[in-house]
Amino acid sequence: MFSFFRSPPLLDAARVDWLFDCFAWLLQHGGGFERLKLSPLVTPTDDFFPQRVSSEHAGIEALFRQVQLHAGMKDSPCELRAVQLNSLTLLADRTYAQHQPHPPHGTFGERLRAGQTPEIVYDPESTHDPMQFVAMFAHEFAHYFTCKFDAPPPGGWSQKEPAMDMAAVFLGFGIFLANAAYSEEYRSGLSRSGRGGGSLNWVNSRYQGYLTETEYTYALAIFCHLRGIDRSQARPHLDANLRGVFRRAYRELVRSQARIRKVKLEAGVWVE
Repeated sequence: MFSFFRSPPLLDAARVDWLFDCFAWLLQHGGGFERLKLSPLVTPTDDFFPQRVSSEHAGIEALFRQVQLHAGMKDSPCELRAVQLNSLTLLADRTYAQHQPHPPHGTFGERLRAGQTPEIVYDPESTHDPMQFVAMFAHEFAHYFTCKFDAPPPGGWSQKEPAMDMAAVFLGFGIFLANAAYSEEYRSGLSRSGRGGGSLNWVNSRYQGYLTETEYTYALAIFCHLRGIDRSQARPHLDANLRGVFRRAYRELVRSQARIRKVKLEAGVWVE
């Protein structure tokens, strides 16, 4: 009765199933709940990113190394290199950072099999937002984390890149992926005609990553629920427009016990 007062689900059932299936895939092939327990809820605070640096590249390098550390991969060799966008086509044996217009020409797995150190390349002109850099590096280390999995992600290899974003959430970086998914840059300038009318405020908006803001936020809620992390530890660090989404996602999870049970069973955890 009065069900028409309830808000519609944040995502359709098939999409929620895919998010849970990704967690099951990551648990099955990535070390189970013991590995998940090693993933901290990484927050944009000095506790996780304490370095103070003297140059922009040093700052990016520091972000890169902290992401590597918090992803639990500090002993996995990997190098960072800045390359101008117009030079990226020359790097046929490298793994590119995800936010370039060209797809990767190599993978972590290929370089590892060749006995080479994996390398992440970034365009120094692409962004100056630390939140986006952390999200980008987390996605790339997710490639590294999953490169030896012997099964495709849910939905097949066509879903590899979205599944890498899910792996980044699994590694603890859900707050960053959700916050970095959409950004706006406002600029002041003359009217289009250049004549009179004063200045206009132009907005340059862009999306980053392979999922929507709502999907990232829902995935973060699943991560916190599976890890036993109180939602109050994550919510203050989300952008204001995502906090209500996160609260709703968490409430929906309470009604998704069948999915939670399925994930645990598929990961080899006995459920009473």
